[in-house]
Amino acid sequence: MSFSTGTDRSEPDRGPTLYVANFDFDDRLAKPAMTSLPMNLRTINARLAPMLQGLCGPDDAVALPGDWVKDAGRFERVEPWGVEPHVLAWLRTAGAGEASLSLLPDPAIVRIVNSRQWQWETEQALDLTSGEVSFCDSSEAVWNAVDSFADRTRGWVLKADHGGSGRGLRFGAGSPPEAVVRWADGCVGRGLGMTVEPRDDRAREYSAHLSVTDRGVTFEGICFLHSTPTGRFRSVEPLKHLSPALTEAVPVWTAVGEKAWSQGYRGPLGIDAAAAFGVVERPVRDVNARWTMGRLALTLGRKVSNP
Repeated sequence: MSFSTGTDRSEPDRGPTLYVANFDFDDRLAKPAMTSLPMNLRTINARLAPMLQGLCGPDDAVALPGDWVKDAGRFERVEPWGVEPHVLAWLRTAGAGEASLSLLPDPAIVRIVNSRQWQWETEQALDLTSGEVSFCDSSEAVWNAVDSFADRTRGWVLKADHGGSGRGLRFGAGSPPEAVVRWADGCVGRGLGMTVEPRDDRAREYSAHLSVTDRGVTFEGICFLHSTPTGRFRSVEPLKHLSPALTEAVPVWTAVGEKAWSQGYRGPLGIDAAAAFGVVERPVRDVNARWTMGRLALTLGRKVSNP
């Protein structure tokens, strides 16, 4: 399978667009009671915001959440990195038009589709897991699942709800250190779900991208994803040609998008996958109900690296 990458950002009917650099989206979902953004997250937003400039035509703009936006009501479309209550409240305060905000997905549905539980239930419904991945909503369940990996030399991975860019991941083998125990107990104590999974460093990572609209689900393309061993983003590059194994996985990714559509989600959907030895071993490793670096790379038609 082959296809073109890149989007014509000069399309006449798109209208002026405000892109919002709220890369703190996952952290906001993980800690909804957080009223002010910590300095480290403000720094991340400011560091990554220039990457969105490549999306802009002459009438578009990029804004950091919380900043003043000149003539915010003129934008016919608003594109946050991810939709959640804090960014919507700021957009209204900044003067964004209700017509543009009405085009955004429901933040309550975004939260559901972006969760580990939804991902795990989707894998189960599509018969994609072998039983090695456990969804846990209590400390007891987490540590029982970790104990089941005691004999695995490659160890285990803990993934908390809404853990973007590796910040919600912990890796280990055998008994977890005390710091990991405190972290995991704190996550489930705040009501966050968590998956416990076998670690597999052999896998190559890919990200598949779909658009979910009222008309249905459109497969946009796939990227090669390069991350650090602890899950932090390094770079992503669009693929113009898909291997037979990746081509066979497209209906699976489309089915994930259709499940999100059936639950009322509308917006961008990114799905991380793992492949090894020419086989897509796990087509749904992570689901992101937001923009992603892979979607950015596909839209720009070029490789994107962590600045």
